Amino acid sequence: MFGYDQNNYVKLVARNLNGGVGVEFLFEQNNGVSDRIGEIVPIANASTLQSLDLKLFTDPVAGTIRAGFEVVDAAGNSTLVNMPSFISLKDKGSEFGHFFAAQSKAGLITSHKGGALFTATVDDFAVKSNETTAARAPIYRLDVAGTPQHRCIW
Repeated sequence: MFGYDQNNYVKLVARNLNGGVGVEFLFEQNNGVSDRIGEIVPIANASTLQSLDLKLFTDPVAGTIRAGFEVVDAAGNSTLVNMPSFISLKDKGSEFGHFFAAQSKAGLITSHKGGALFTATVDDFAVKSNETTAARAPIYRLDVAGTPQHRCIW
């Protein structure tokens, strides 16, 4: 999940679909009102997967949040699936500034609603930048007067 408080966030959910598994992209607003973003995407042969990684991709410049998931099958083959729909926060007024503020939050939620108990294993949780940046200019240090108190760094 990713958002600015406990009442306003987006989440990506792996859920039971009558014995199968599907991934659902949701926008939660104002105390539990959920909007599904696109359709639930079923995962073929879910019982044979080695892993399922849920991913949110944000673009603060465009004001968008996209979702996807990566599956690793029994043979070790990895496939990234991008969900077909996305959220444009620029269409949601003040939501844009709240979601992409420094105070935004990300986290994990696990639950089961009356189904069989399960173990959720979290191997990795990360917030990563996918920005490509130009090579940065080197920082030069010039020692003046030979003492640490008189160094210039730029």
